Order: sequence, then structure tokens, then C-alpha cells
Amino acid sequence: MIKKNNLLLISLNASRMALYTVEGIPILFLRKFIGIQRKKNPLPPKNHFKNLLRIVNKMFEDDAKNINNNVYSVKLIFPENPLIHYKRYIEIMKDSIFSSIRAKNNEYNIFSAGVNEDIESFPKYYRRNFHFQTDGYFSRKSAELYAHQTEILFKGTLGLARRLLMAPMIKYIKEQNRTLNILEIACGSGEGTHILLNSCQNIQLLATDFSKSYMEIAQEKNGMFSNVKFIKSDATHLENILDKFDIVYSIYLFHELPENERLNVIQSCHNVLKPGGMMLHIDSIQLDDEPELNWALLNFPQDFHEPFYMNYIKRPLEKLIENCHFTRIETEKQFLSKCVMSIR
Repeated sequence: MIKKNNLLLISLNASRMALYTVEGIPILFLRKFIGIQRKKNPLPPKNHFKNLLRIVNKMFEDDAKNINNNVYSVKLIFPENPLIHYKRYIEIMKDSIFSSIRAKNNEYNIFSAGVNEDIESFPKYYRRNFHFQTDGYFSRKSAELYAHQTEILFKGTLGLARRLLMAPMIKYIKEQNRTLNILEIACGSGEGTHILLNSCQNIQLLATDFSKSYMEIAQEKNGMFSNVKFIKSDATHLENILDKFDIVYSIYLFHELPENERLNVIQSCHNVLKPGGMMLHIDSIQLDDEPELNWALLNFPQDFHEPFYMNYIKRPLEKLIENCHFTRIETEKQFLSKCVMSIR
């Protein structure tokens, strides 16, 4: 089979990174205009830009290798319809005015008429505007903008890191000569769901989320697949899920949970996994995972409403998983994200 051109694949990723970096510049100016001016503390090391280029270049090369080895499809890095993209970007710019005002005033429990869920029925930790975003996780508009907003925040590298960290799980699935029963908890607006469904045919996937609005967007995004089902479920209490699974995974869940709820999630995963089943969690790296990036971790919750993040980065996820009787714990890191895999 003819290998896809590495230069073209790297160029697609580099152009994506450049696009989201440029899109973030007006938002930074807007935040300063509204009065959010905070110096980084701690400061990044003097060579951090050089380190960033080294890390990102390695990610581009690894992504091209995975595509050439058919781990996942090249379609996952194709740009979306420009008209859809820029219409959404205009909405993000408008929304940035309100999120910046909330950030300046440290207001994180304000919700609009667009909320279509009973907020009081959710746990207190969940009833907030995470990242100061409009409506937190409670409205369709929030769900429509969220993936694009986070790509801007991470300069177009978030989808790249997500693909790279899902690759070991995808490879494992493709090696099996049977259909695997897989559970995704906290699927959000369905970015990870989309990668998995595009990459693996021998799966039956149950995707869950606590937010009705986000789950509806995930369902629309993945409506072309017949081997996935979506249900509303709390990742910390999976008693309503009676099936047993070969794999349970989550993506960017744990840093938004209080410590006790992280433990509840892992115990819930243990309960629904088959013996010998795989658990995989992708999330932010933690302190000293990559010491040269500690400065970025310590600054993140100062810029955005992430009330549980400081506790998260100080409590190694690997230790928490080990204490819940999982074995063969392995960690892989990609820039500001990591994947912790283990076996029940």
C-alpha cells in the first residue's frame, strides 16, 4: 500500500494549529479590554517555546505514522466545512464577551433561559460555569461551541493529543478477532466517540454523559454509525448500566471532579468491567509528569474556573487506580495530556 505523504499530513496538522492560534488572538485582546490582565505565575522557562516546537513536531510525526499504519483514518484531520467553522467562530467571539465578564467578576453559577435541564437535580460540584463558559454543561449552545472553544484554548493540539492517546486502545481493539463491548463515560459532545467509531468496526459502543444537551450533540455528530447507543448517565454512579464491558474509557473527565468523585468513577468502572477488561482514562498531565510543563498546569486554574484542578494535579491518577485493585498500569503522555491504562 502506498504511504500517505508525511509532509502533507504534517502540513494539515500545522495549518490547523496555526488557525486555532490565530483565532485565539482576538479573544486574548477582548479579555484584556474587559480588564482581565494577569501575569503568569509561575513564569514559563526561557526555553519553553523551543520545547513546545519540539513536542508538537514529535506529535505531528507520530500522528502521520498512525495514519500511514491505518491506526485511524486520515479523514479525522481533514478540515471541516469553512462556512460552518466560521459561523461557529462568530458565535464563540460573541460568547467570549460574556465569559470574559464572568471571569473578571468571578461569577460561575449563572445560567441562561437556554438551559433545558433541572439544574438543582445535579450534584453541587456540577452546577457551575466550568471555564466560565455560558451555561456550563447545561445548554445546547454550550455543547455546540465547546469543542471549538477548547481547540482555540489549546492552539489546535487537543484533537491531536486525543487521537494519539487513543491509539493504543484502537490498536488493541483491531487485534481482537471478535466484537468488543465498550463503554464510554462522559462522552461530552462526542469527539472521542467519533475517533473510535471511525477507527474500529468490531465494537459495540455505549456512550454516556451526565448532560442531556452534550449527549444530543454527540449523537448528532455520530448519527451515521449503527453500532453505538447513547444514554444519559452519571459516571460516578453506573448502577443503571447492567451490561458488562471489555473496555471502559473516559476523556478529560477527572480534572473536573472533586477527589471523592474521582474515586467513585474508578470504582464504578471496576463494577461494570469484565474480569481482565481494560480501563483507560485520558486527562491532563499532573505535577512532575513533565516537569518543564509544571508552570502551565499551575497557571491554568488561575485563568479559568477549574475549582478541582489543583487537587487533581497533586493526586496521581495512577495511585488512585492502583488503590482500586487495578493492575498492569501504564501511562503514555502527549504534551499536556496523558493516558492511564489498566486491567481489572
